[in-house]
Amino acid sequence: MFIAFNCNLWYCSNEEEVQMSKIIAHEINPNAYYTTEEAAELLKIPVRTFQLMIARKEVKGVKMGRRWRFLGWDLLDLAGRNKRKRRATLEAWTDRAKQKQETDKSLRASIVERCREIQAAILAERSGRLLPDSGELLNQLREGRDDELSNMH
Repeated sequence: MFIAFNCNLWYCSNEEEVQMSKIIAHEINPNAYYTTEEAAELLKIPVRTFQLMIARKEVKGVKMGRRWRFLGWDLLDLAGRNKRKRRATLEAWTDRAKQKQETDKSLRASIVERCREIQAAILAERSGRLLPDSGELLNQLREGRDDELSNMH
């Protein structure tokens, strides 16, 4: 029984992969030839899926008359390639996620640093006070209102 096509290997441990490799190695005779149907059954995938893999030249095979035959070695190689491809894809996704995390972390740090710079500039401009007095705020509002009223007339 070969489970690689039926389960998601991304969550399988190395131990489980070794067990699956042992299982498939016992089922597939490397020196025997298999028909399309037998190969699909050994790989536990639908015959139509296996036929599509043949059409895409993902599987090595020999056409004898009108029928395809597949050497056991090639089926074992196919199973190993799929595992490596899945592992490579998972590693690429993991690397991208780590890079994004690092970028986000550095971006957050730069934003925090910029906020501190702005706060320091405001404190320096206002003699150590972050917010102006309420009287100053009222005067600024009145001036702004007076400017708006004068612009309207």
